[in-house]
Parts: sequence; C-alpha cells; structure tokens
Amino acid sequence: MVLGFVGTMGYFVVFLLTLVTNFMMEGPLQPWGTFWTFGSVSIVAAVWMQIYVKDTSILNDKEKKNLYVP
Repeated sequence: MVLGFVGTMGYFVVFLLTLVTNFMMEGPLQPWGTFWTFGSVSIVAAVWMQIYVKDTSILNDKEKKNLYVP
C-alpha cells in the first residue's frame, strides 16, 4: 500500500516537473533562474530529510515500528 502511494507520487512529481520546466525556462526566470530554483528546492529537501527522517539501518523490526509512533 505504501509503496504504491510512493510510486504514484513519484510519477506525479515527474509529470509535474515536465509540465513546469519548459514554462520556467522560457518565462521570466530563464534557464539560470530555473536551475537555481530547482537547486534551492533540492537543498531544502535534503536538509529536511537530514532533520526529520531517521536512520534505521541499525535498528531491529520492533524498534523501527516504534520509531514513528506518537
């Protein structure tokens, strides 16, 4: 169920990027603005992942299940 949702969202994001990129490059941002916009979003996403997504490589199954339970 979760992998289906993640896969669907991945396809949706790629579809959205293909629609938006051409307009951004030909619009007021030009190619350099588009590059900086996508780069900035990528950096913010990487920082968010480092803060909120926890490493589970050394945890057993029970610890993984308890990690995100409120």
